[in-house]
Amino acid sequence: MTYSLTDLPNVALLVVVGAVVVGIGATVTSELSSDLSGDAQGAVDNGTEAMANIGKKLPLIGTIVALAIILGVVFSALMFRAR
Repeated sequence: MTYSLTDLPNVALLVVVGAVVVGIGATVTSELSSDLSGDAQGAVDNGTEAMANIGKKLPLIGTIVALAIILGVVFSALMFRAR
């Protein structure tokens, strides 16, 4: 599978949609937690914490994917140039 710089807007959109989904999910589970008790509340709290941790990593994930695409374009250009 080849990538090009035109794929970067799609990656950015994917990261933004992922951030929105994680943010809304964390909000919903934190509101749900107040209505629960016991083990159920602990499970929901753990899920909320996990989503918050994923949300903190989204910029890093987006940067890594963008760099991978750019490096793929550069290496592809060098490989085709050598032929």
